[in-house]
Amino acid sequence: MSRRSPLLGSALAALLAARPAAAQPPPQDTGAIFRAGIEAFEAGNFRIALDAFERLFALRGNPDLLFNIYRCHRAMGDPAQAAVALRRYLLARPDRVDRAELEGELTRLDAQARALTLPPAPTPTPTPTPTLT
Repeated sequence: MSRRSPLLGSALAALLAARPAAAQPPPQDTGAIFRAGIEAFEAGNFRIALDAFERLFALRGNPDLLFNIYRCHRAMGDPAQAAVALRRYLLARPDRVDRAELEGELTRLDAQARALTLPPAPTPTPTPTPTLT
């Protein structure tokens, strides 16, 4: 039994060494993803652009992509998500020259998001007119 163990161990080691490594995902061409996002945005395909920018942000974590994500949500008419992305961007880039303008935009987006989530005001019930008899 002691003779077979070293042989079995050697055979197993040889098999494992010959086995192909786990499949690695293909490298991401981040430049191509970015260009596709820009082209989609310029063509008005905001959902496709958003997907590209979010994918790129997940890959690279570049906070400047949050600005593009904000623009996509705004263009799609989603002020709540636009505000989330813009807020994250401003936290990551506190030195923006136009920060005051972007903070004003953030205030407008928050107001729009609240207006969309508030239930409509109830319609007043008309009061009956008294009749003289």
